[in-house]
Amino acid sequence: MIDLYALPKTFPNYENYIDEKDKYKKVDALEEAFKNDINQNNFMPYIQLHEFETLLFSDLNKFKEYYIDENDIERKILALKSDVKGYDNIELINESENTAPSKRIEKFLKQYCREKATAGLYVALEIGLDKMRKECQHFNEWIEKIENLTQNI
Repeated sequence: MIDLYALPKTFPNYENYIDEKDKYKKVDALEEAFKNDINQNNFMPYIQLHEFETLLFSDLNKFKEYYIDENDIERKILALKSDVKGYDNIELINESENTAPSKRIEKFLKQYCREKATAGLYVALEIGLDKMRKECQHFNEWIEKIENLTQNI
């Protein structure tokens, strides 16, 4: 699992998809190029649209569980929700360096930058895999591939 956000230009086939508007087409093509580059049957690449924090947007209320002592946490969560209100698909909320999911979170929860390894994991665990799969189509497709591995045994 790697992030699409700030993927190096040296990534396999990157130059062919740098301007691709359809983000799902882009990550599918890059994952396929990555798989071909590694050339191992058991390698199942996954590129997160756009970064790990995208998954946390599946349920922003779970940030309250981690930042329980944070002043005005309710207001900050409402502001964060408002920041992405116009998006029907949380996997597509990144349009620039300033709108990356982690940057959106840090805009309202300043300390997240210092705590992302701990806070991100905690919030993800609170959200749970089922909710993330429901809200993130590409992530769900990857999990389904993993689940289907046992069918080929």
